[in-house]
Amino acid sequence: MNTHIRQIAVIAGLVFGTVSAQAQVATDWNGSAGTLTWSQLAVETLNVGSMKVYSFGDTVAYPTVTPDNTYDSIAVGIPSTGAQWLPAEGTPNQLLSWQTAGGFRIDAPPVLGVSSGGSVTVSNLDVNFATGQVSATVLAGNSGTSTRSVIWTFDSSVVQVSTDASPQWPSLHNVSIDIPVLSLTHSGQSLLASGLNLQYLGGLTLQVSGDNYASLTINGTLLGPADFTVAVVPEPATWTLMGLGLVGLAGLSRARSRQACAESV
Repeated sequence: MNTHIRQIAVIAGLVFGTVSAQAQVATDWNGSAGTLTWSQLAVETLNVGSMKVYSFGDTVAYPTVTPDNTYDSIAVGIPSTGAQWLPAEGTPNQLLSWQTAGGFRIDAPPVLGVSSGGSVTVSNLDVNFATGQVSATVLAGNSGTSTRSVIWTFDSSVVQVSTDASPQWPSLHNVSIDIPVLSLTHSGQSLLASGLNLQYLGGLTLQVSGDNYASLTINGTLLGPADFTVAVVPEPATWTLMGLGLVGLAGLSRARSRQACAESV
């Protein structure tokens, strides 16, 4: 019985020890910066309401405007304030999360059927590759009351990581991380809709663009090996199977204990 208990303890330690080890590692990724690019659907949503996008904090906005004074494309450059890594010998270094301080602001003028006028500021992004979530601080209007919430989600398994094949210095590598699709969460849609005071048409167009609202590309320079990937959270089925395995081991241990007691009697 003691042998089986030790086996269970070892497996549980491996599972939960890995999670706690990830949370304890923190290494800054200096010099990195991200570019948040609105999807074409999101750009059309902004054009419907004659909305304007501005940079906020230490960021730079890159809008392109058509001859009729509507947006053709929108991108915002956001510098990083840090990142968390999980370095491991013999395996690729894993990027767990990446943070920013700045962000963007959207102003919506009064447009009949779209918006009664409002504004939203989104800043302090935290991109969590292990969970596929992007948290941000959202300020609606000029009320001074901000909300911290997960506003986008993404699929970590489709995140693309690339490094330069022939770096100028052997240990200095340019790294690019591309998140092709950021989808608005229900909370993100609610915060944008309420801050911009969207009416029926405005809310409808926001919902249409919600599944593909933006993309994010992160560029930076790493000193060290180019062996690198992003963390991917295990599928729920994996955790379920692992839990069932632990339960099975516990049941086996209990059954063998009862059998041993019966034989001794």
